[in-house]
Amino acid sequence: MRTISSDLKASREGHALKFHITAPQFLDEARIEKVHAQIQAIAAMEDKAEVDISFQGVEAVSSMALRALIDLRSAVRKSGGSVSLSGLNDNLKKLLAAVKLDGMFAVR
Repeated sequence: MRTISSDLKASREGHALKFHITAPQFLDEARIEKVHAQIQAIAAMEDKAEVDISFQGVEAVSSMALRALIDLRSAVRKSGGSVSLSGLNDNLKKLLAAVKLDGMFAVR
């Protein structure tokens, strides 16, 4: 994986773009906006991008991070792509279910 910033690493596996959020507490608005813009810029270079975002080691996310995921999903889907989430701990899975986002993303 290539380091994009202190909060994000990226790699490619075949047609899939793999991103790993490295901040254990993904709560700060400026950090979230920066990571969102970085992922979106990389994904925008691909038609039908298959984006997987790993939350391995992330303990908490803010509502702004959830909004950024929804925005990213919309942008990627417009180009025929998809977004999946992986490495979610039980608390993050419960959060996605509680806000009814678990059906929007493939969770690995």
